[in-house]
Amino acid sequence: MLREVKRPRDKYKLKLRCIVSGAEPVSPQLARWVDEELQVEFNQGFGQTEANYFIGTCSAIEKARLEPLGKPYPGHDVAIVSPEGVPMKTGESGEIAIRRDSPVVMREYWKNPAAMSDKFKGEWCMTGDLGNMDDEGYVYFHGRNDDVIKSSGYRIGPSEIEAKIMEHKSVASCAVIGIPDPQRGQAIKAFVKLLPGFTPSAEMTKEIQTHVKTRLAAHEAPREIEFLDEFPSTVTGKIMRRELRAREEAKARPKS
Repeated sequence: MLREVKRPRDKYKLKLRCIVSGAEPVSPQLARWVDEELQVEFNQGFGQTEANYFIGTCSAIEKARLEPLGKPYPGHDVAIVSPEGVPMKTGESGEIAIRRDSPVVMREYWKNPAAMSDKFKGEWCMTGDLGNMDDEGYVYFHGRNDDVIKSSGYRIGPSEIEAKIMEHKSVASCAVIGIPDPQRGQAIKAFVKLLPGFTPSAEMTKEIQTHVKTRLAAHEAPREIEFLDEFPSTVTGKIMRRELRAREEAKARPKS
């Protein structure tokens, strides 16, 4: 929201020392904007209700990279694992997990053993978030398990597409989902909120699509773009993609 305001540091007389984001991964473009416009240290933290922050960045220790979530915080054993809870090799994609005996991991879901069997696989607490880890220990986020788009045989994480859309000079925020498609299974659709001074148009749609196509594989470019004034979101500002998916699925159902 601050990106939609010109010179927010001056307008609101901000005296910030540090910004930490934890609702969901921040795009590299937004992180750059924080650095350039707000002129404060920016850190990311990754965790969830069941396992408090256990991955992140700390600019007091080292300059954070913009693309990854960060590294596991000291004292936490984190891995990328298969659906069965088997650790993957460096660079391979899987589910981000933390060892269940970590002190930040919950003990149990109250009186819900069925949920427990899904949440824990062997010694690992599963986050439901997909990603990979490089040989330096940086963890990269690909998307929620249920956000993955299956199109023409490809498994596509929306976060990388969203990051490229956010690079476009006109975009304030965006969300990418898969929508029903009879030929592809799912097609990629992007919902975009524009910055003040930009107007939705067919030309703008084509410009954003071309921007993504020239930076990612052709099959990752959104086939459809819808411009919104506001997104359905949680109280913490996290975009509720499930509501966008539910709306698109309702539109695709045959009329009785």
